[in-house]
Amino acid sequence: MKDEIVKNIEQKIGIPNIAELLAERLSGSELNSLLLEIFNKKIENSSPALLLKQYRANGFVKKH
Repeated sequence: MKDEIVKNIEQKIGIPNIAELLAERLSGSELNSLLLEIFNKKIENSSPALLLKQYRANGFVKKH
């Protein structure tokens, strides 16, 4: 499943092997900084209500 998701992303943005390139060429702190910037861009125009809705729907969030 992961391979399918990565292949889909590669096709969407037109950069083959992007996961490998990022993993090999960036340090851990550079990759973390890039991911934080991406997350910031994704949410910069989101309302608090939308963010809460997305949080609740996120399967990666541990629910108690």
